[in-house]
Amino acid sequence: MEITSQIDVLLSRNILNGYLIATGFLFILFFLLLVMINKKRQVSKRKKIIIITTISLFLSIVSIISYVLLEMFYWKE
Repeated sequence: MEITSQIDVLLSRNILNGYLIATGFLFILFFLLLVMINKKRQVSKRKKIIIITTISLFLSIVSIISYVLLEMFYWKE
C-alpha cells in the first residue's frame, strides 16, 4: 500500500510540473501572438495594455484554478 501511495505522489508532482511548464509556454505563445498582431496593424498603446492584462489575468486565473483542482484530486500525502 505504501509503494502505491508514493507512486501516486510522484505522478501527481510530475503532472503538476508538466502543467506549470505548459502554462509557461502558453504565456510565451500569447505574447508572440500579440507581437504579430501589433506588427500587422498598428494598435494603440492603451488597447495593447488592455489586451496584455486581459490575457495575463485569464491565464493566471486558469492556472490557479487548475492548480487547486490538481492539489485537491492528485495530492495524496
